[in-house]
Amino acid sequence: MDLVQIDRILNAVGAEHFPENLDRMELIRGLDLCEQWYREAILYSTRKRELLHEGRLAAISKTAKRLRLLLDDEKKAQSVNGVRSPLPQISETQELLGTLVKATERRLSRRETQNGPYAAYQRSFRKWSPFEWLVGRWLPLVYMEIGATDPGRLEALVAKNSPYVRFVSSVLTELDVKRGIRPYSRASIVKAVRLPFTGKVRRKEAGSAIDRYQYWRVQLLRRVMKPHLDVDHDQDSLGKITSG
Repeated sequence: MDLVQIDRILNAVGAEHFPENLDRMELIRGLDLCEQWYREAILYSTRKRELLHEGRLAAISKTAKRLRLLLDDEKKAQSVNGVRSPLPQISETQELLGTLVKATERRLSRRETQNGPYAAYQRSFRKWSPFEWLVGRWLPLVYMEIGATDPGRLEALVAKNSPYVRFVSSVLTELDVKRGIRPYSRASIVKAVRLPFTGKVRRKEAGSAIDRYQYWRVQLLRRVMKPHLDVDHDQDSLGKITSG
């Protein structure tokens, strides 16, 4: 995001809806962080990437086993025919292949029981779609942090022609976030903003609609946007508008 894009966003919303002393670089830093989270959500909001990785591991294991069998055949042929093999280091190669098979199968055996903070963080993105995360959870934080609206006024955010909806629509344009080849409608934006208040999640296996990383995200966003300030206090003003 650059200053030219920021000016287009502000013009689309209306300068009167932003503080006169708006720090444009602060807004850029906040939107850049939201884009980073959005890209992470694309990676982790479904199991597609995980399944592709598991498929590659399974293929590696299968191929390594097949190579070991072929090398066994080669060793037998040497002993029977007394033919000098063009592969003099067969045993060493088999040992390396065995190590590879064990490593890939050990990784595959852990896929269903993977635990730890990083795995939990990845699974947390499955609650909603990347678009819903961006529009309903993260952009409101930026919008309120720059002082563009009262964080307690939900209806001010979700009116179809509200400044916030225009803000989101313009940000999506600048980030090239679309539904396929078409831009998201304002109705879709409003629905996504309301989602955190419904208590619903996209998938049953995602569990509760509570975002356990909300406090962390608020603090990180504030530190990124305002690195010169002490931002550890007063999390409630941002947290309550997106509390689930």
